[in-house]
Amino acid sequence: IAPTCLIRGLGTSLDIAIVEAKGGTGDYNTNLDSKADAALKTFEQDGYDLGFLHVKAVDDAGHDKSIELKLEFLAKIDAMMERLARGLCELGSKSGVKYALCVTGDHSTPVEYGDHSCEPVPFAICSVDRMAVCLEAGHEEQMTSGGYLCDEVDRFDEMSAVRGALGRFQGSEVMSIIKRFSRLLAKRE
Repeated sequence: IAPTCLIRGLGTSLDIAIVEAKGGTGDYNTNLDSKADAALKTFEQDGYDLGFLHVKAVDDAGHDKSIELKLEFLAKIDAMMERLARGLCELGSKSGVKYALCVTGDHSTPVEYGDHSCEPVPFAICSVDRMAVCLEAGHEEQMTSGGYLCDEVDRFDEMSAVRGALGRFQGSEVMSIIKRFSRLLAKRE
């Protein structure tokens, strides 16, 4: 689910199915609920075991040097992630599939500079079952009990990411980390 031309083109060139999300755009007018719903529908109906959902607005806010828009879209993404986590948890309880969510970026775009920078990007991956437990408890507790790889990082930002349990790693390692986590997740229970 990636309405921006560059990401769509990359997906098409790799023979990855492009999923449409009504109102999903590559700008500030994007409908994140529609993107989440399209992802959930695709997982439910088409049986995919991996999806990619791109949100461009946070990057645009950095380029526009707008802290207000960046914070607004980060909050919207939080809500979208909750929608995805709850939906995937429900799908998993019906199908027996153990879903995970991974959140990361391809680069940082600080509002101070208005351009891409070289900070490490945050990376988080979690079982949706565990996320649902935290959401039902009414708070976003740290994943220390029942998690798979935990650390003391309690913020999702470029500078905090360096202290994470995964440490620093190259972008070329992202897919192998996701695959290893998925295999661990499938072995549990």
